[in-house]
Amino acid sequence: MLGQEIASHELSLLKLLYEKRIHTVSSLAAELGVTSSHITSVTERMVKKKFIVRERSLVDRRVVQLSLTDKGIELVADLDQRRHEFIAKKFKNLSDEELSQLQHIFQKIL
Repeated sequence: MLGQEIASHELSLLKLLYEKRIHTVSSLAAELGVTSSHITSVTERMVKKKFIVRERSLVDRRVVQLSLTDKGIELVADLDQRRHEFIAKKFKNLSDEELSQLQHIFQKIL
């Protein structure tokens, strides 16, 4: 699964769909701060890779909704798992005091 190349903007889009399940092009564009045409271009590639499906809204047939396929859900879950493992490896040698200091620094930054 991870043999496929995923650009950072594609991953951002996949993560949003993973968190909220269904989106429209305009809502994704607003959340990511990009144009609708950019989202359309990215989703086209994601549809071809079978990570996303497009479906007409049952409420308003003019609206196209985007959601992840099972393959897309699996990809995002796998990438999240790998990210958690990577972070755990990096922090495993830190003492409790160092972890506490790091947490304090992150709270100040964020």
